Amino acid sequence: MNEDFPLRGFVTCGHCDKPMTACWSKGRSAKYPYYLCDTKSCVHYRKSIRREKIEGDFEILLGELVPSANLFAMAFNMFRDIWNARLESSEDEKRSMQRQLTQMDRKSTLLLDKLIDTNSATVDHHL
Repeated sequence: MNEDFPLRGFVTCGHCDKPMTACWSKGRSAKYPYYLCDTKSCVHYRKSIRREKIEGDFEILLGELVPSANLFAMAFNMFRDIWNARLESSEDEKRSMQRQLTQMDRKSTLLLDKLIDTNSATVDHHL
């Protein structure tokens, strides 16, 4: 996404319905941001519209949008499903780690028992 022109490629020409491009235009003392149609066959080809106008109108449009109850319900269900999937994944990982810990405890106990048995046999032999 371009920081100077965040709507580049998303805004379409009102005449040809093709995505508009954006550029800086050089004035006498400064550069000015514009969106423009870049389709050669369009009657609005290279007709520029001030960035402030397009982005201001877009901001007004966004402010007028009100999410429906169905959209909220759908978003809630999506987030709940994602949450549950992550929770299940972490539970699986926890169980796996607990199994590994149990196996390591068993191996440690077996090794310790073998060490004790080995030392006892050696001690008995020397006595």
